[in-house]
Amino acid sequence: MLEEIVKQCLKRGNLTHIVGPPKSGKNTLLYHLVSKVRKGEKAIIIDAEISVSVQRLIEITKFKEIELERIIIIQTKNSYEQHKTVLNLHNLIGSRKIKFIAINGITNHFRNNGIKIGKANKYNILALQVAYLKEFAKKMKIAVIVTNQMKGERDKFRASMGIVGKKIFEKYVDTTFEINQVNEKLWSINSDKNFRSLYLITEEGIKVLD
Repeated sequence: MLEEIVKQCLKRGNLTHIVGPPKSGKNTLLYHLVSKVRKGEKAIIIDAEISVSVQRLIEITKFKEIELERIIIIQTKNSYEQHKTVLNLHNLIGSRKIKFIAINGITNHFRNNGIKIGKANKYNILALQVAYLKEFAKKMKIAVIVTNQMKGERDKFRASMGIVGKKIFEKYVDTTFEINQVNEKLWSINSDKNFRSLYLITEEGIKVLD
């Protein structure tokens, strides 16, 4: 089942959206994608959450140190840096053979922003980035993956978790994988393609319970 998730995420020309609460394994799933990068290929991870761990990546992928040169990690510290980096991807890749591009925590700077941007402008900037990524993936025939957080929501009757920027992602992405917590250790992952599985997060990475 893990291979099915990885296969869908690495589908060339597609924009895939992985959304879930903190510590749900979104980064771990990215590390599994990295394990598919072969000789002569590159992967680019734009890390908006500053949470990608090279040590954890090594543990999961079992890569030798020299092979990590295949992975380009770009940290963006605010929404301006993220916007500039995302919209410059077509220049950044150059002649490199790219396996995939991932934006880790694409909405992070739009929820916690040191730079004052109005709510409407935040929405428009995020929408522009996601629309660009959709067109970029299709035109360049590169797999693009974005991870996203859930936010707490409350009405008169109950509290729940909602997707940050939900309408934007519904409009532009090809596939969404939504992660929810079942209990203290168990997680469920569901896609809008009628896929569902349960998994644990272990030292070796994601362990799918078939």
